[in-house]
Amino acid sequence: IENRARLFVEMIEKAREAGGDDFLVAVLMNAIEIADEPLGGDGKLITVDEAKEIAKLLEAAGADLIQIRAGAPGSEMNNWALDIEHAGYQLDGNTGFGSFFDYEKHNEGMIEGRYSGVASFSKLAKEIKTAVSVPVGCACYMDPRTAPDLINGLVEDGSVDLVFMSRALFADPELPIKLQEGRRDEVRPCTRCLTCHRIVDANIALPEGKAPKACRTNAWFMHNYTEDMPEGADPTPAETAKNVMVVGGGPAGLEAARIAAERGHNVTLYEKKDSLGGLIRASMGYKSPHERLQDYIDYLTRQNELQGVTVKLSTEVTADMVKQENPDAVIVAVGGANDSRLTEGNGTPLLINMADGAANVDEMGDRVVICGTDARAIDLALFLVGNGKTVTMVHEDIEENIDRGQSRWYHVFLVKALYAKGVKIYNEAEVQGLSEGALDIVTAGGIEKSIPCDTVIECWDLLPSTELADALGSDYDVHVVGDCSGSFNIQSAVYSGNLAGRAV
Repeated sequence: IENRARLFVEMIEKAREAGGDDFLVAVLMNAIEIADEPLGGDGKLITVDEAKEIAKLLEAAGADLIQIRAGAPGSEMNNWALDIEHAGYQLDGNTGFGSFFDYEKHNEGMIEGRYSGVASFSKLAKEIKTAVSVPVGCACYMDPRTAPDLINGLVEDGSVDLVFMSRALFADPELPIKLQEGRRDEVRPCTRCLTCHRIVDANIALPEGKAPKACRTNAWFMHNYTEDMPEGADPTPAETAKNVMVVGGGPAGLEAARIAAERGHNVTLYEKKDSLGGLIRASMGYKSPHERLQDYIDYLTRQNELQGVTVKLSTEVTADMVKQENPDAVIVAVGGANDSRLTEGNGTPLLINMADGAANVDEMGDRVVICGTDARAIDLALFLVGNGKTVTMVHEDIEENIDRGQSRWYHVFLVKALYAKGVKIYNEAEVQGLSEGALDIVTAGGIEKSIPCDTVIECWDLLPSTELADALGSDYDVHVVGDCSGSFNIQSAVYSGNLAGRAV
């Protein structure tokens, strides 16, 4: 134990020597090392009992407080972001390697797995506290907006002395203040999507193929004071109040309306359906509840209320209606158009559009083929597998673009789980059409193949939908945002909406 901790101890001693007695020395250590690949093969990894002895040495060397986490040799995310293990439909305990943790049996039963990743390290912190007298705390989805009673309870009963968080503060740096003031409904929620660790899109040309970091719900994170947002996080107040018409109540439209109203414009938002949320609301039927996307809809709705945006539901906007209202600016956020290229005939499988995929799960039979492999398609495939379906996926794109639009770590964990559950994906395949009880394709190797199935779900990439904007032409100050302009995930839709709200 002494040799294992020697370098760490010497670093603390040197920091204490250089900083003096009143210099705060905080340390981060593994309270356990978990075997994620291979699952359970932890014979040479640090146990909790060993970690307690190491903690004593760190305290004796001069550590003032200890933050604990787990250590995992296979995947970085299993070191500190254990909520990723609960992402995806019915994938609790996902290791990221196609296997699944049993939280009662693996890792000495010391990883908390009951709360979708919240407080994953709380049992470990409580155990380390028995060995030292300095304060001990942990991070890992310690978001007091999401689980205030649970986290406050851990502090109250002495399980933790300190609460660490980062991603929740990426989403809303004012989180502590808003909670202290009783404004929980005004906290911009972190949806645990890990978009802040890059998105999957091989078409973005960046060094080492890395897509930009961003936040799904906070458009200015990593973008303030850049060329797009030179003014910083807070939008510049409008010189003249304009009448702004926002068409579409999805995330792009809601964000655009919020920002435009915050700048002082008079904003009216129109939504064709009888509820707000757009594709977010539709996706909640098949995505894991782990992301808590209803919280984000509630936040955007509340923000529009606070900013005085007038919302008109069940109202479809036409070019004639815009001309009648005669606004100073129009923000078009009507969403993308579904690509329905296949035609159903006698004896062919049931043909369903992505928008109705989850709603028809009881009617689609046991064998399902999904055309397309973007993030929506992968989420839907996991939902169908979880409901007992045998799923095959077909797309025309390259393998690297499977799950396009998903965060990089969700991609790793979800796609490997999908493969482990027996889902076959045909990459670079050409879809020929439907035949008797099958979908006909030509594989990447040029082989003609019929995939037997009961149902085919069309989930191709959404198509731009610019009919309204085109009809308005240059008569108005028109901004097209979200999926109708080519966005491909929630983050990019919100970002485009935010920029439009700043531009009108």
